Order: sequence, then structure tokens, then C-alpha cells
Amino acid sequence: MRADACAVNLSNQDSTKIWQSVKKISNSKATKYASTIGSVSGEQNITEMWRNHFQLLYNSVECNEDNKLVGKRLLSANDDKVTVCLADVLGAINRQKKGKSPGPDGLQSEAYMYGGLRLATHLCILFNMFFLFIVLCQTVL
Repeated sequence: MRADACAVNLSNQDSTKIWQSVKKISNSKATKYASTIGSVSGEQNITEMWRNHFQLLYNSVECNEDNKLVGKRLLSANDDKVTVCLADVLGAINRQKKGKSPGPDGLQSEAYMYGGLRLATHLCILFNMFFLFIVLCQTVL
């Protein structure tokens, strides 16, 4: 019956009722965080396990040529003084849709939409610092 209610809400394209149905079906006693994954338990140990997993995964393929190519492009972009401006950040924020489910980080798009000019300014600075850091790393290598 609950699955049928979800199906009806889905066919009616009523996202609010769909998620209300899913919430009713879900286990209300479930925790947001796992206390044990595989044979690893404890917040620090689980974090370390995932860090090691993704470090091995992301470094499993040799990509020196790709790194050099990206570095050259970033250096040439830096010569042209390419930066992320506040208008770019505000434009991206304004193109976000409201009422979407948050990602695994729990942040909803409304947090950025209603964060105001100060948040957008900080994001702009952060993005430019990312680019600067990448360029600096490439010049050192």
C-alpha cells in the first residue's frame, strides 16, 4: 500500500508528497552516520579508512601528462589574469533550483541562495584561491 502511494505521488509529479511517502516508509530509528563499516569502527578510524581508500583509488592511474597539460593551461590562463568574479558566482547561485534534495553534505541550494552577498563574496575568494594554489603548485613542480 505504501509503495502504491509512492507510485501515485510519482505519477502525479508531486515531489513533496513523494518524499513524505518515502519518509514514512523509511526506518525512523535509522541513524545518519554508520558506527561500523566492514571491520572498522569509530569515527576517526572510518574517516581514515575512506581517506586511504580514495587516495589509492584516485592515484591508481598514472596521469603525469594530464597534470602537465592542466598546469600549462592554468599558467596560460593566469597570464591572461582569468579569475572568478563575483558576478560569475552570483549568476551560478541564481541559476540553482529551489526545493531540491540536499546532497550527502546536507547542504541545500537555498543555503547559497539566501546566504547573501557576503557568502557569495567568500565563495568568490575561495574559488580564486583554488586557482591560485593550483598555479603555484604547477610552477613549483
